[in-house]
Amino acid sequence: MKPIKNIEPFSLWMIRLGVLLFLISKYTYVFKSFEYKNINYIIDAVTILSGILLFFGGFSKKSTLTIISGLCLCLLSMYQLYPLFINDRSITILLNTNVYASFTIAAIGLLFASKGNK
Repeated sequence: MKPIKNIEPFSLWMIRLGVLLFLISKYTYVFKSFEYKNINYIIDAVTILSGILLFFGGFSKKSTLTIISGLCLCLLSMYQLYPLFINDRSITILLNTNVYASFTIAAIGLLFASKGNK
């Protein structure tokens, strides 16, 4: 059976919208207060900004914005995974849903960093 290639652009837009909505719902506290001295707050704010730029990068003819924001999402999600693995070296880390969420966002960011707007 052949894949349905006509719906690939629609599926990429669904992924963009899903990432944007997920990041906004996960990091809503960023909009409520402004704590520029906290490094975790800044990382979360840049993560939301990268998700917004990933979404709006799809409207651009050039794929530079999509590639840069996808790479930022990937790197920031991997950075957020690092403390989880350092603090908990047991197998129970696999039961943590934050690991799955960060890993999925990192994979989606890597997808858009490698694919661009194609």
